[in-house]
Amino acid sequence: MSKLTSLTATINRVGGQDHGHATDRGDVELETLATSQPRSANHLDLGHLVGPAADAVDGVRAEMVVAPEFPDAQFRRVRDQANLSIVDSAADMPATTERDDRAGLTNVGVPPLTPEQLRGRYLAAVGGLRDDARDALRWLLRGPLATSPLLPLPVRRTLLRIGGIKLGALVYGLVHCYFASANVSIGTAAFVNTGCLFEGDGHIAIGNDCMLGPQVTILTSTHPVGSSGEIAREPETHDVRIEDGCWICARATILPGVRIGAGAIVAAGAVVTSDCDPGGLYAGVPARRVR
Repeated sequence: MSKLTSLTATINRVGGQDHGHATDRGDVELETLATSQPRSANHLDLGHLVGPAADAVDGVRAEMVVAPEFPDAQFRRVRDQANLSIVDSAADMPATTERDDRAGLTNVGVPPLTPEQLRGRYLAAVGGLRDDARDALRWLLRGPLATSPLLPLPVRRTLLRIGGIKLGALVYGLVHCYFASANVSIGTAAFVNTGCLFEGDGHIAIGNDCMLGPQVTILTSTHPVGSSGEIAREPETHDVRIEDGCWICARATILPGVRIGAGAIVAAGAVVTSDCDPGGLYAGVPARRVR
């Protein structure tokens, strides 16, 4: 939206609100102004306007800053109106399920949000800035800052404990790792290699004397898929337990709800989708017992 268009719309709106109606004279003068004046709002000759239109111009001038850039007050107003318009326009959009009905795929995929849900999420995001700042601090204490290789190991352990991670004595490694929540406990004398990710929406319990290779990923949440193919937006969580003495090799992925028995080995790159017996060797996608 150009400055002149925004100014013209504001004059029409304010003139109508302040006086209960829009004067024909003001509308005609504004239309003439829009076609005859230069494009820069700072150079408009508005001295000949009278009545509601003149009052509106004075109000807009009071909001504008004397600069060639778009005025901050108007920018914020237009931005907020545009955001709300996006949310309100959802009511006029065809639902995903309606499009799927025509293709014979009713309820397949992620269901669309209703206009009420969209508005609620937008308002929640605007009102959650304080929580975002708090989460950012916790993220530093459980991620890049706490597991930086520039810090000595005792400092890394201390910062992770401050962030809520439950560490046993003599846990080694912990470089460039990321703990998405405090729902993680690691036993005594465990070794966590570089780049491991602990999602931690559910609880992750790692026993004593376990070894995790580089870039091991442990997940605890999933999105259920209904019998008709509909994918739930809200995740459900399942705890993961790795018992004492296990070795999880590089880039293995442990999926939600898995229990790995004591002394088991998970080969590099394996994706563990179900429980592993104690002492077994598991490899592949999905992981199967090979020894």
